[in-house]
Amino acid sequence: SLSMALSFDWQKANAAEKSVFLNQLGKLYPDKLTIEWVTMPQMTLERYIINDGSMTILEKQYRGHCIIFYIKNGIPEPEMRFYRLLTKYYPE
Repeated sequence: SLSMALSFDWQKANAAEKSVFLNQLGKLYPDKLTIEWVTMPQMTLERYIINDGSMTILEKQYRGHCIIFYIKNGIPEPEMRFYRLLTKYYPE
């Protein structure tokens, strides 16, 4: 669920916990690509959940005035790499 995805701590999880989490996500998001928008008090989150046999979560986090973070599976990504990954699944 969305609350499960928002509360998962990528930095503290070990490889086995990450694998279990991604498997659970695969059951919740069976489509090849799911796009979600989440608005929170301090941030707007644009999330792309990619299920191509292995799960990938790409997040674009909008915080404050023009501050954008690009995240892949909980780890910061350079903007260019983020878009390169995204365009493989979402060519628009």
